[in-house]
Formats: sequence, structure tokens, C-alpha cells
Amino acid sequence: SKLIEDTVRELKGEEIQNNPVEPEISLQVKGFIPTDYIPDLNQRLEVYRRLQLFDSLGECAILEGELIDRYGNFPEPVKKLLKLIVIKILCQKIHIAKAYIIGSEAHFDVQPTTPISPEKIAAIVDKRVSFLSEFRIGIKLNRKSWEKDMCMIVDYLKKITGSEFNGR
Repeated sequence: SKLIEDTVRELKGEEIQNNPVEPEISLQVKGFIPTDYIPDLNQRLEVYRRLQLFDSLGECAILEGELIDRYGNFPEPVKKLLKLIVIKILCQKIHIAKAYIIGSEAHFDVQPTTPISPEKIAAIVDKRVSFLSEFRIGIKLNRKSWEKDMCMIVDYLKKITGSEFNGR
């Protein structure tokens, strides 16, 4: 699907959005689609396939609505999966190669190709966010619940990307 879209854009002479970054996400949270939520294997695989192709938060929101309409409220493993997909999309936008937890801190290894200026990242530095090195950001987490930690990560990553990527 993405390959076809890129080919059509290229033929039209439009710019192709290139996200060469495939971030490694190791945030000590595992998400999946349980068989009791989507019993049919082919439907589960189709959802996984769609999630893998997402490159915007808007696509994620549309799928969330579809899943609730079709299968009901999410069980916890699906909530985790969707939150991890949002984090992956934001990491791609920022060119974060790796997101991982060390102790009570989330670390993000940013590639030098990032479209985000260091000044923009520096603008969100506060008591929780710090530069650990030139291309590594740290976010102090509460480590009380996976959901609060993941929401905090999403909030800071959204601040870093700014309005230019939100909803796209």
C-alpha cells in the first residue's frame, strides 16, 4: 500500500515522504491482539499489517475507532499495542533510532538526520527531560503504571515534533 502510494506520488512529480528510520522500541511494555478480542486469525493479521504500515497519528485514530465499533472496548494488551504504535510513529518523525528504558528513565537515541532542531528539543527541557548527549534524550518516568509512563512519553514526543506532524 505504501509502495503503491509512493510510486503514484513519484509519477505525479510529488515529493515522497521518506521515513528511513525504523525505530527499535524497547520500553518494557508488550502489546498484542488477544484471540478473545479478535477471534479470526485473518482479521487479526490484517490489523497487524495495517498497524505496521502506519506513518501518521491520524491513521492510528481511525483504526482505533474501527476496532471499537467492530469488537468493543480494547483489552489492556491492545491498549499497549496501540500506544507503542503511536510512539513508533512519533519516533519515525523525529528520527529516533532506538527508544529504551534504563532504570526509571526512557532514553531516545536521535539520528543526526533528524528534521527537529536542537533548539526545539531544548525548548521542552524541564525537570523530567534532559539531553544525555548530543543525540540522546532522557525522560524521567514515574514507573507507577505502564499507561502513565507511555502517556508521558507520547506527550513529550508530541511536544518535540510540534504541530507540524500532529495529526499527519
